[in-house]
Amino acid sequence: MLYVTEIVESINGEINAFHQGSPAIFIRFSGCNLANSPCAFCDTPKSLKRIEKNPKSADQIMRELKLNERSRSTTVVLTGGEPLSQDIDELIHLLMLLEKQRRNNIIIETNGTYNPYPIIKKFPEVNIVMDYKTPSTNNTDKMYDINFLGLRNTDIIKFPVANENDMFFASIKRRKLQNHIDSVFALSPILQSRSVTKGTLEDIATIAMKGGRDGFVISVQLHKLINVY
Repeated sequence: MLYVTEIVESINGEINAFHQGSPAIFIRFSGCNLANSPCAFCDTPKSLKRIEKNPKSADQIMRELKLNERSRSTTVVLTGGEPLSQDIDELIHLLMLLEKQRRNNIIIETNGTYNPYPIIKKFPEVNIVMDYKTPSTNNTDKMYDINFLGLRNTDIIKFPVANENDMFFASIKRRKLQNHIDSVFALSPILQSRSVTKGTLEDIATIAMKGGRDGFVISVQLHKLINVY
């Protein structure tokens, strides 16, 4: 059984391989293993603690999705909470069968504390967007490089940044990881942080403009900027 906070259609506000800003169906899982030290940029605090009531089977979730078959969404996002903290293999299998019919995409947004390689190996079509927590999140001690080494060039590693120290950390960590993987690396400014000033944002843009092995793409939580859920 799976613990799900909600299934909702909205704008895909986070960076991904399939067009940020496009409509998406979100399957939001309940419960995050970082709930005791939540990230400042968390956009769904109601999903931090696992809600034990009314768990759903993979078949039940699929039935709810089929009620929404007229949706224009071309992406299904498994998010949270933390989706990899639950046994989502059967759900992904059923989603893959559906998505092959509808030619849609599947994304998993994960907080970086779980190794997604077993999912990638079993379901190579699934795209991973994975956080690497920086010092200002107070969760850097829960990051292990081995969790990232199975990522591919279609997957994204996202560094939330609030200040120069975070950006320096991200640059050092990227140089280490890119010797082993060819993923996309992104900087995501923590807009809620008082540390993020106009100067910080300009520095992020400067780093992104470098391109090549020292550059990043920029990821902004678009849904927050345009005030949609």
